[in-house]
Amino acid sequence: MLFLHKKLGSSQKDNQDVQLDFFFTARGTEMQRTPFGMFRSLLNQIFLYDATLRSQVREAYEHRCNLFGWEEGIWTWPQTMLEELFVDTVLSSRQRVTIFVDALDETGDVSALQIASFFHQLLDRAERKNVAIRICISCRHYPIICSAQTLEIHIEHYNGKDIATYIRDILAQIEVEDSLSEDTRQVLIKRLTQQANGVFQWVRLIMPLMRRRIYEGETYEDIFSWLHEVPDGLEDVYRYILKEVIDMRNLKQSFSLFQWLSVAERPLALKEIRYALVAGDAQITGALKPIEKIHGFVESDKRMKLRINVLSGGLAEVVSGKDSAEFVQVVHQSVNEFLRAKGLAMMSNMLGTSSPVQKNEEIYFQSHAALYRTCLIYLMIHFLRGGFPRELHEPKSDLIRNHPLLDYATHNVFVHAEKAAHCRGLRPLDEEDILSKVVTHWVQLYQSLDVFNPLCPPSGARLIHIAAAANLVDILERVSLDDSECAMSDKFGNTAFHFAARCGHITAGTILLHKGNDFKAENKLKMTPLIVAASYGHMDFVKWLICEGVHLEDTMGDAHSALQNASRQGHQNVVELLIGAGANVNAQGGEYGNALQAACAGGGNSEIVKILLGAGADVNAQGGQHGTALRAACAEGSSSEIVQLLLDAGADVNVQHDQHGPALNACARSALGSRRLGGYIGSPHITDQEIVRILLSAGADVNAQGGEYGTVLQTYANAGNSHIIKILLDAGADVNAQGGRYGTALQAAGRETGKQEIVQMLLEAGADVNIQAGFYGTALQAASQGIVNCKSVRMLLDAGADVNTKGGYYGTALQAACAKNHDDKNVEMLLDAGADVNAQGGRYGFALQGACRFQETSRIAQILLRAGADVNAQGGDYLTALQAACRNRRDNGMVKMILDAGADVNAQGGEFGSALLAAVFCGHLDRIEVLLWAGANTSLVDGLGQTPLHVAASENMLTILHRFPVFLSSINGRDKLLRSPIHLAICLGHIDFATHLLQFFTDPSLLDGYGRNILDWAVGNKSLVRQIRTHHPSIVTTPREIQARVVRQSIMELSKMLRTQPDFSWPLIQQLGRYLLFVNNLDDARFLLQLHLSQRGSPAGASFTIYCAICNDNVDQSRFVCRECAHMDLCSYCVENEEFHSRLHPNQAHITFELPEVQGAGPQLAELELATYRKTLDRLSTEGPSNHSAANLFFHVTPPTMIDVLPRALLGSIPIFCVLLVGILAVLWGHWITQASTMY
Repeated sequence: MLFLHKKLGSSQKDNQDVQLDFFFTARGTEMQRTPFGMFRSLLNQIFLYDATLRSQVREAYEHRCNLFGWEEGIWTWPQTMLEELFVDTVLSSRQRVTIFVDALDETGDVSALQIASFFHQLLDRAERKNVAIRICISCRHYPIICSAQTLEIHIEHYNGKDIATYIRDILAQIEVEDSLSEDTRQVLIKRLTQQANGVFQWVRLIMPLMRRRIYEGETYEDIFSWLHEVPDGLEDVYRYILKEVIDMRNLKQSFSLFQWLSVAERPLALKEIRYALVAGDAQITGALKPIEKIHGFVESDKRMKLRINVLSGGLAEVVSGKDSAEFVQVVHQSVNEFLRAKGLAMMSNMLGTSSPVQKNEEIYFQSHAALYRTCLIYLMIHFLRGGFPRELHEPKSDLIRNHPLLDYATHNVFVHAEKAAHCRGLRPLDEEDILSKVVTHWVQLYQSLDVFNPLCPPSGARLIHIAAAANLVDILERVSLDDSECAMSDKFGNTAFHFAARCGHITAGTILLHKGNDFKAENKLKMTPLIVAASYGHMDFVKWLICEGVHLEDTMGDAHSALQNASRQGHQNVVELLIGAGANVNAQGGEYGNALQAACAGGGNSEIVKILLGAGADVNAQGGQHGTALRAACAEGSSSEIVQLLLDAGADVNVQHDQHGPALNACARSALGSRRLGGYIGSPHITDQEIVRILLSAGADVNAQGGEYGTVLQTYANAGNSHIIKILLDAGADVNAQGGRYGTALQAAGRETGKQEIVQMLLEAGADVNIQAGFYGTALQAASQGIVNCKSVRMLLDAGADVNTKGGYYGTALQAACAKNHDDKNVEMLLDAGADVNAQGGRYGFALQGACRFQETSRIAQILLRAGADVNAQGGDYLTALQAACRNRRDNGMVKMILDAGADVNAQGGEFGSALLAAVFCGHLDRIEVLLWAGANTSLVDGLGQTPLHVAASENMLTILHRFPVFLSSINGRDKLLRSPIHLAICLGHIDFATHLLQFFTDPSLLDGYGRNILDWAVGNKSLVRQIRTHHPSIVTTPREIQARVVRQSIMELSKMLRTQPDFSWPLIQQLGRYLLFVNNLDDARFLLQLHLSQRGSPAGASFTIYCAICNDNVDQSRFVCRECAHMDLCSYCVENEEFHSRLHPNQAHITFELPEVQGAGPQLAELELATYRKTLDRLSTEGPSNHSAANLFFHVTPPTMIDVLPRALLGSIPIFCVLLVGILAVLWGHWITQASTMY
């Protein structure tokens, strides 16, 4: 096969054929030994070699991403979908496709037959479609039925010449003093060829042994004599090597090597093998010895290569893998089969570690036990040596490089424990003691290495959970004697029973049941062990639970049912079992509403759909995220067969869904794709077209409104599916129908490059180019913001688009082109068409502001200025073009250009308040200097009353403080929330910035809106407290009564301030909520802290996003407000995984107030809550909070008492002349600051 592959591969360079190949290896990873891996590899190759098919592959990929998410590793391909996609691409190729698949037998008997059958069917389909393809597969002899046009070749009947050539080449490489005569050489070649009997593997093993004998000085007569001793059969050769070739001194380590090569879960790297062969001999009692110091450890990979050859007798080899890594494997799959069947048992007998009559099955268990012990001991040494858990913060690559066997041991220690069964070999009490020390660290390590692995244990998993999952029944029996252990659950609420159910271990479940564990217990997802077992397809476990008396109706309700989960995961046998046991096929609840809808989701399973329909499933039952089964099938990419099954059963094709519209709209939404792999989606997937035609034939309303994109035509226009758009237009789709995110299909098509064909189709169908609707207002504005989208812009202008129509996100087409498009062609085209360069409107007010904010260069801004743009026009997010230029993070000379054009440097307003404040926020030192030289006023404040120094303190811009001491003039200035710069620096954990400010004349007595001074906030951070007392020896903490009085006054004043503002000021509203938390007024606090969620999309609302203080991601689900500090919001993930603060008080645990997720409300609820908000402000501004006494204050730490502080205050007393000296220095400092301000 390799010869044929190379020959045809070289000829491919001279023609346009596409050559695909895959070589199965049973010793490889899952992707190297399974049909799933083969189809992924072949699809990647055809994507690479045939550019005409890329759009088809890309669309299928993006279709899955749109359904399940774009993050890496969160979904996998169903193999049936890969098969279908591979067939579609091969049959669609315009080039001849040649496919090589080698060693089919190494994927297993069943898979080999299935793949061979698949390729025969592919040939049959290709013949019917007159598509030229060639397929060459190699495998051992299987009863595979060939189609008429295939040719079968038995290699062993024809490869005698090849074997003789190989032997001749090897002999030519052997250099000895008395070279062979030609006659002797020919006799030897003939003898070896005859003895090989057509088996190349026999020759490959014998030649190295013969080479060694020749080098050791044996004559050719000796060689001929030796060949009489060498068995002819391949298995006999393996037995001969184990007995006669491998040195008895190495037998123990050879046995260990072959155990690793035979039963390891994946091939081990050369470096891993070095540690694996000796780690099992390590002592874990007394002083721990590093693995490298254990007798027998091989110090280098180079030496290990030599050692592999010696230990294996030539039955193992080192091969190169991914990224030039070297792996160890047996030389042929038949070696592995021999070792498992006979070889390991034979070596065990030779070592005297087993009885001669011991079964091979026992040796298999003992081999897994040996690997389990090695992994466990390696982990034990690693955890006890002192570097853990600090090393969890190291990069994963460094961790694995420094500890070679750590990755394998972490992933597979309990895999081998489970497969070892009763042969684990450790004394029970010793094993339990080791495991109790290892498990918690193992969970942490696994999460650090591979947190997204489905097998990764969750936080909170304990020994009882792991024992249940790995079926360690003896450990489980002892641990479960402790009732408190049995009651423990992980962070998701899973008990040991859930773990046993997930892995299908009936013995473990029986032990737990007898210990009183509740098989009806629900985890946090409301899943019982029955639901878990059904989800993972463990039919025997489900059957056992039913026999034990679990009631199927106990598993139904608002969350899930076992039948729904089994249907969703495609476990047909479990579905049949549950229905036979009386499961209600129409039970409502869960993500998909009912079992039929679940069976249609995620690609669907037609056989399960038939079973459910046959059992009486209501095809039009409503509920769940898709509303109906038909919508689920269309929305999640089920096959056309399932869609037809549902329609034949009476599914209503036009039933509406609140959020996504009818089935046809759902089909369009599922097909929606976007740029991801480069380029754009081209022709649609054949299945989408079939389903659209089926739905239309069934009477689907082509103009039905619903879903994010309004109509099916708009959705497919947005996706770029020209073929389906033609089908829809032919079916009577209204090209000017309005609604949805982009208003019209034309606007949706115009928004991205690559859809000019669709724009033209819609225009020819009568699309109105000037309809005003949707996100961009007009189709021209949508097209203008597209990157390098000149063709669509030109087509729309030629069709009569009004270049100055106002509305939409950007206000005008010109502003859209300036703010989003980085090519000046659209800008010049629009100006030539008469665009008003100073037209107001949109998010950025006018075109020049948009250009200054986003453009990488000043070229477009220069074009606008030459066209007469007003440099001091005001409006939009940033008020002026200068402030927008200061916000632009690119150093493109824009600020100086705008100033040179006459911009007002001190214009007030906009998001940052002034251009100087914007520059400080972004940390642009050079721009700050330019603005100061241009006369920027350093005393101007933003909407919260913050000065440049406040902003620098908030953003931890210490370099700004060093370079521009002029900002220190506001060192004791307070914003609207009474915070000074040093208050902000301390509260946000910017310790270096705060320490630097302490060196100047900060006023330590200033209280913020909480009634706290800087020491109040610093208590708990010993280093900072020491710094504060060094500079302000007399400072003391503020009494609770004063804090209570101040925070109550802050609440009343802030409420009055908010009452006078016509719009929402979200930062102030959030701060009011935090004040109320401080006085334990939780109801009002919750209402105000979540108000922005209920106002999303309402006329009075505005966008306001909360970011997690640790991971900086949007907090779009449950939000946790830390009551330890003034500013910290956390997402649910960080609350669970980050136990301590990482800022001001790094060793202090979070105390959080949870705000559960709130969906965006409709206009009626938004208006209702707006009225409640006004009433709340009225009440708080006059009465203050209901609980405002000092006893009700929430303190994150107990502040020091006056008795604690008084001695320090007395020790800090200073003579009167020192006070006078400080006063004089203060006057001189103020004079210097004034001079500095004048200078700048």
